[in-house]
Amino acid sequence: MSSKPLSDEVLLSMLNGNGEDQKKALEVLYKDILLRKKILEHIRRKGGSVEDGKDVLHETLIIFHNNIRNGQYR
Repeated sequence: MSSKPLSDEVLLSMLNGNGEDQKKALEVLYKDILLRKKILEHIRRKGGSVEDGKDVLHETLIIFHNNIRNGQYR
């Protein structure tokens, strides 16, 4: 995958695409340093651990992906 960030539109298209595209898009989101940092910092400010933050990130991406696939994301 190129080092150029993918646009939101491209990521949404990939999440609605075939299995391989979905996998790549979720991987990009999961490895997003800024997203991970923001979630981990928020969870730690609320008294959670790094592991709690990783769990929240993982669960958030699952819910986000399901909402996109079910047409509930606008």
